[in-house]
Amino acid sequence: GRPFADLLDDIRRATRDPRVAGIYLELNECSGGLAQAGELRAALAEARSAGKEVVAYLETANIFDLYLAGAATWVAASPTVQLLKTGVGGTSYYLADLLANAGIQAQFVRTGPHKSGPEVYLQNGPSDEAREQYETYLKEIEEELVRGIGNDDPTRMERWRK
Repeated sequence: GRPFADLLDDIRRATRDPRVAGIYLELNECSGGLAQAGELRAALAEARSAGKEVVAYLETANIFDLYLAGAATWVAASPTVQLLKTGVGGTSYYLADLLANAGIQAQFVRTGPHKSGPEVYLQNGPSDEAREQYETYLKEIEEELVRGIGNDDPTRMERWRK
């Protein structure tokens, strides 16, 4: 419920404060995106580099909770923890038929096959190039999550993939 910038500032302040021995994270279905989670992980890594203990506690854990917990010195979990292990995915909408039904014809100039933005208005599904881009993007996100959850340990990362 706190603003993200405040949370980030608190972590950085705690990192610099010699009176603070560590940071406790209570993770319970974090919201936000991968970019914010990445910023938090970087701040937690700075705290650990400064000699602070980082402890994560999981009550109910989604993929972002696990990603953040991967940055902790150690992780504790409720005996009844629920791991919401969902994959990475997304939805794209294509509006060509809708626009045609409304009597609208979209016109764009494309500068190359991988410039797929106009496809949303011109087609009813992605081109092969757009599908390839989207799948590559999702695979990169998944790899970052696996890397973070596995804390860059190849054995842990492989277990998570399985």
